[in-house]
Amino acid sequence: MVEADQESLIPLVRRVDTIEELVACFEGNTPCISSHLGVYDFGNLTDDKWIADNVGDCNIRFRRPTNRKVIDPSDSIKEIAIALQTHTSSLRKFIQSEDNTLVLTGVETHVLKKGEVISDWKPVWEIANQVVSGNDKMPAIIDRERLSNLGFWMSKGPLQTITHFDNSFDNNLNFQIRGEKELLLFPHSDWRKLKTFSALSLHPFSFFSGIKKGVKYESLNPQLAKLKAGDVLFLPSTWYHFVEHKSESNLNLTFWFKPDHKVNPKSRVGNSVRNPWVFPKLFAANSLSKLLKKHML
Repeated sequence: MVEADQESLIPLVRRVDTIEELVACFEGNTPCISSHLGVYDFGNLTDDKWIADNVGDCNIRFRRPTNRKVIDPSDSIKEIAIALQTHTSSLRKFIQSEDNTLVLTGVETHVLKKGEVISDWKPVWEIANQVVSGNDKMPAIIDRERLSNLGFWMSKGPLQTITHFDNSFDNNLNFQIRGEKELLLFPHSDWRKLKTFSALSLHPFSFFSGIKKGVKYESLNPQLAKLKAGDVLFLPSTWYHFVEHKSESNLNLTFWFKPDHKVNPKSRVGNSVRNPWVFPKLFAANSLSKLLKKHML
């Protein structure tokens, strides 16, 4: 059972006490939060100097959404274009920048892809590998054969991201290494009420802010996840999530792994958006983003 949040009246994502209970949630396709403190040692990833010294030369892309929102469908074409625009840099320069509006895109920050470790990111993999290989306190909790990708995520300030599910159709195991986040989660059965297109919900961000304040919408079944450093969230395949980075410095490791069940996750969701204006608006914003001047760190 999930608890109720006294401030927002939204059910809270279930918290479990042990990693063993977390693994049980994998089998039940049930979102939950556990703690990785005392089980896994991610200490070096909390140190910017270590990151800069060991993977600082890695090429990355970042976004600089000036309104601290990424692709809010209700924004103007220009605002969406700015949020979509990507810039290139090294991870070291990203870390050293004093601009607190930056966020990595994730495109170049996959430490592992399709079972192969990206050589430049090997120092991060050697730390993250505990989850796959185990350590002296805990056996492996994800089978290496089921692991699809490992993502390294950083943002430098408060930020909101568009409601979506991971279009790889994988399960998502997200380790909060630094900072705090809040996520609104919606089961795949809510897709008809979320104005969905592909893996996105095209509701304006105000819609989800209203839900967090306690506004109830018929047929929606949100849960709220509040993550602090040391937490790990399990998010089953095709669950939608609206994410808010709450801290001035946020860092996560995300393990995507194949669901272990017979139901094809692609059959669970569909497209329900009915506003034809949304598509040319996003197309125009995407085209404009490619014409804007690049930002240099």
